[in-house]
Amino acid sequence: MHFNRRRFVQGMVALPLTSAGARNLFSADDPGTGPDAFKLSAFDLREVTLLPGPLLSQYERTREFYYHVSNDDILRGFREIAGMPAPGNEMGGWCARDSSEVFGQWLSGMARIARAHDDTDMKNKAVFLMNEWGKTLGRGNTSGIAYYTERKGHYLYDKNVGGLTDMGLYAEISDAWPLLESITNWAETNLSRQRLLATPDQRQANFDGHSMEWYTLSENLYRAAAASGQSRYRTFGDVWRYDQYWSKFYDTSTPRDASGVHAYSHLNTFNSAAMAYVVSGDPRYLKAIENAYDYFWKTQCYATGGYGPAETLVAGNELGRSLEMRSDSAECPCGAWGGFKLSQYLTMLTGQARFGDLAELLLYNVMLAALPMAGNGRTFYYADYRVGGGMKTYRWDTWPCCSGTYIQNVASYTHFIYYQDQGSLFINLYVPSEVTWRSLRLRQETTYPESDQIVFRIEGTNPVAGALRFRIPGWCDAATLEVNGERQNVPFRPGTWAVLSRSWSHGDVVKLTLPMSLRVSPIDADHPNRIAVMVGPVVLAQDARTHERFNPTSAPLEKQLVAGDRPLEFTVAGAHNRFRPFYAFEENSPYWMYLDI
Repeated sequence: MHFNRRRFVQGMVALPLTSAGARNLFSADDPGTGPDAFKLSAFDLREVTLLPGPLLSQYERTREFYYHVSNDDILRGFREIAGMPAPGNEMGGWCARDSSEVFGQWLSGMARIARAHDDTDMKNKAVFLMNEWGKTLGRGNTSGIAYYTERKGHYLYDKNVGGLTDMGLYAEISDAWPLLESITNWAETNLSRQRLLATPDQRQANFDGHSMEWYTLSENLYRAAAASGQSRYRTFGDVWRYDQYWSKFYDTSTPRDASGVHAYSHLNTFNSAAMAYVVSGDPRYLKAIENAYDYFWKTQCYATGGYGPAETLVAGNELGRSLEMRSDSAECPCGAWGGFKLSQYLTMLTGQARFGDLAELLLYNVMLAALPMAGNGRTFYYADYRVGGGMKTYRWDTWPCCSGTYIQNVASYTHFIYYQDQGSLFINLYVPSEVTWRSLRLRQETTYPESDQIVFRIEGTNPVAGALRFRIPGWCDAATLEVNGERQNVPFRPGTWAVLSRSWSHGDVVKLTLPMSLRVSPIDADHPNRIAVMVGPVVLAQDARTHERFNPTSAPLEKQLVAGDRPLEFTVAGAHNRFRPFYAFEENSPYWMYLDI
């Protein structure tokens, strides 16, 4: 399949090719590597616009929060360690020493915001932070790069590779590349090559205080190679392939010994496996990420799409049992970041619609359900799904890793909504938005998931022949499509694309209806009667402030719950018990999400 190279260069979040030399990074003998490995491509962040709705509101609040974090506070620790004048205040929490835990992720998020929203002020902030931070490199007396520690060298280097790559790619700042070379010079000399397999005793493979999460490095290094055209990053990325763990998934989605390790980083390592497939063409890597997706989907994910009680992959019936004792049910912004990327890689590499279901769950039940960033680094980190009841609270310390992935998630929403190939526009998520596709502008109008209807309006001066392909969620078995008021007779199957092929003209209107009904989602096979209540892609929770706990029976839910006055709210028939979307619960509002029937 042949892509429009300009569009591919601008828009591919996973494999940004920004120079002619980048093509030489891939195998000349295997046309399936590099951009040709992808069946679908993403849109440039600039080509998709969020329209008024929950995502745009979350973006605007997030942008204002991060933009107003003091530059001097962010830089204080770096400058102080480097022996430079260091105005500003100590940030505290995970950033008490310096902001290295999240600095690269903040650069990444700011660069994406700058491109997606043409935000010059945010771009200028990111450039200032990057350049001032760059002045501290090599000063002081620790490891040649002031803030690096041996224990977290891999972890921090990885984040900065990603941030500098995105500054070069999305913010188009050429000064990012010499800084990336500088920290890579240090990393090639100083990073431990232990590369040991994580175990239940060392969940993040930080043996002897070294090598923490080394197995996530390949993804950003391969992205850096493609974006910069420098083969050294591909060579260094090859060093960190995690074949010891990936090989467990070459032939099965039910490996016996994959659990007991850190959840987020071991999902995120499969994003490195995806890029290893792109650069090498080795089909085992593609099979591994497909099997890993099914492993997480079937055995690790709650109804929300969140995963990892106590940040750990579980075995057997432990997911259901965790609901009895663990308040740290899922690590939220970080878990969503890994899941969004894995969903995107698989959708683009295979062209299959089913992989979009995870992104949809994470969007509504994890990211939109997360408390917003607040105060001096107050961050929503863990979600609490316990059967005994939970509530949303901020993490006890400030500026944790989730404050880094929070901005990356929100800044990247426009990358996950639409995809394309040579003749089709793929609608993956149902979000108020606009996208430029060939010579047309498609406007998506909806309050989904609070409504089951999505309207698409076509604008453009010239007709375009092609297909619109709509992801039919795995839970939906009764979708309908209309074009200009006429019902269309097209096949609908859950987990696939519904296809409308025709010549599209200015004024065409498409209406997609995805009927939703109440259903239960069992936690796992060993606890079939421990369930969450869902409608469409949304997890509901029962308000526990003044209500009695609902004890569902085996009768159909439609006979036990009655639609309320607000969208997606339900009450128990004959009682004053209210269910509402998990994303609607505020801080410290108690709820019951999982119930025993």
